[in-house]
Amino acid sequence: MSYSMQRESVGQSNGKAILRGLFEQYPDHCYVLTDDGTILKANDAALRETGAEPSSVVGHPFHPHIDEESEDIARRMLRDLKQGKPVRNVELCLQCKPTKRVSMLFNGNRLPCEGSPETMALLVGRDITRIRQRERRDTYLATHDALTGAYNRHCLNTVLQQELKRARRYGHCVGILMLDIDGLKLINDTHGHEQGDVALRYVARILRQSVRDCDWVIRYGGDEFLVLFPETGIEASQIARRIEQTFIRKGRHETGLMVPVAVSVGASHWNPDNERDIQDVINEADRRMYESRNA
Repeated sequence: MSYSMQRESVGQSNGKAILRGLFEQYPDHCYVLTDDGTILKANDAALRETGAEPSSVVGHPFHPHIDEESEDIARRMLRDLKQGKPVRNVELCLQCKPTKRVSMLFNGNRLPCEGSPETMALLVGRDITRIRQRERRDTYLATHDALTGAYNRHCLNTVLQQELKRARRYGHCVGILMLDIDGLKLINDTHGHEQGDVALRYVARILRQSVRDCDWVIRYGGDEFLVLFPETGIEASQIARRIEQTFIRKGRHETGLMVPVAVSVGASHWNPDNERDIQDVINEADRRMYESRNA
């Protein structure tokens, strides 16, 4: 073998060694696949972060931890690779452990494998679980109160318009309940604001337990909550009295506070027949809430 040929052979060997090193040390999940989607190689990140043993991955169809909801997407992705189409930003979920679900974003393409008996592809996946968690958190906080888990005031206008439109279409009433916590300032001043937060969370929880799944529990502001009842008319007043009695009956035993949590509740309802302004209905429920407190 000539000197030039020896240098070329050594260069090729070194190049392959460098590529293997990059493949193994790359921080994202890397897989080399055969034409039928079988995993030939998986790098250290792919094995470590999924908690998979090499024997359960290499030699098996891609991917042993695919979430059921992602199976059809994965099949389409592998079909595109087989047809020579590049994979761009395909999101799949892996169920790595019973309690660990990982969101992955995959990109890949066919590999130029001259002389190889099997057509191969390289697939690289990036863990975007934290990004998706932040997005879900941001979406939740756009419509929910972070402290109590109730819907927030920002969400109220959208909900009102949605329910009023539906009520006009089907001729249903919409009930409105206004509630505030009696003496929350005293709780804050006497026991601290953390205890006031406990009281707010407690009230939101009892309200959710006391109404239907289709009803809307909204933190209206401060210590006030608004509950919107689709398909509810004069019965809203009966619900208000029942909720007041619920808080009286529970006392302070479930709150963890030194004092019981009492509430004042007022109710009204909107009727599509008279097209009364919804803000007037809310104001009426608010006025009746104060009348209940004074009584």
